[in-house]
Amino acid sequence: MNPPSTLQGQYAGFISRFMAYFIDLLVVIGMMIVITFTIDLLSRYFRLDKLLLVLLTDQDVLAEILRFMTFIGSVAFISFSYFVLAWTFTAGQSVGKVLVGVRIVPLDGSKIGLLRSIIRYFAFLLSALVLFLGLLWVLVSDSRQGWHDKIARTCVIYDWPAREDDGVIGRLQGRWHHIKHTRRRLRDKRTEQSVNGSDSETEAIPEEIVNT
Repeated sequence: MNPPSTLQGQYAGFISRFMAYFIDLLVVIGMMIVITFTIDLLSRYFRLDKLLLVLLTDQDVLAEILRFMTFIGSVAFISFSYFVLAWTFTAGQSVGKVLVGVRIVPLDGSKIGLLRSIIRYFAFLLSALVLFLGLLWVLVSDSRQGWHDKIARTCVIYDWPAREDDGVIGRLQGRWHHIKHTRRRLRDKRTEQSVNGSDSETEAIPEEIVNT
């Protein structure tokens, strides 16, 4: 019987995913600022703002609605393009996910494609709209999947191989599991010798077990 594994899990936790998304949100905001500044500069250069005022004279409400809809459309387009293209062409990573060290993968371990990226993006919006319950589901899911992951059949994993936990607690847990396993093995050996009536020499007990 093997001792319990002390390998770190591969599913990315809620905090890691939140940090990655927060970084991506900053990237999207930065892109919005740059694009808005560029559009405003071009509009002033080609006098498009004055043309808009002429066309919408005495229609201030319509002008404000048009500006608002343009802003919302720009945000939606930039956000959609950023996430979907990043996930598709970088094998499930965006800037935030690269920096945090996580990656989106389909449940079969293959590379995420364009269609699945699109499905996951809109499923993410749905998860956020329902009082963020779909995103918080990561906290209770054994596979750390939100609703958008379940809909798109994806999961988010740490982008590095499994390794032994090198923290103090991890080392202590690993040592304790080793001691318990060794004790169990010696106990089974003695039981087997007792049942078989064997007079063979009992296996030497490691010093670290004796001193525990």
